[in-house]
Amino acid sequence: LVAVPDPSGKAPEGDTGKGDDGSYKSKAAACGACKWAATGSCAMYKTCICYATNAFFGVAGVAKASDSNYWYWSCGNEGGSKYETCFPSVDA
Repeated sequence: LVAVPDPSGKAPEGDTGKGDDGSYKSKAAACGACKWAATGSCAMYKTCICYATNAFFGVAGVAKASDSNYWYWSCGNEGGSKYETCFPSVDA
């Protein structure tokens, strides 16, 4: 049997974790959560390329929002051009 690897980094919690709305407060926090999840799973470790996006979109005619950071992570950029890579790729 192969042991499940320990996640890299720290679990996203507290000020760097998800807010009450379920989003992360920054791109770095979302990318850190992706890295933590992906490195703690054998399947995700080999297949996950971390991307993050800010799901805040301004609306015309609405007062300026007090919070414009609604970051989410994904293991791919299938969501479209608003997803940005978290970490530079390393060619082996």
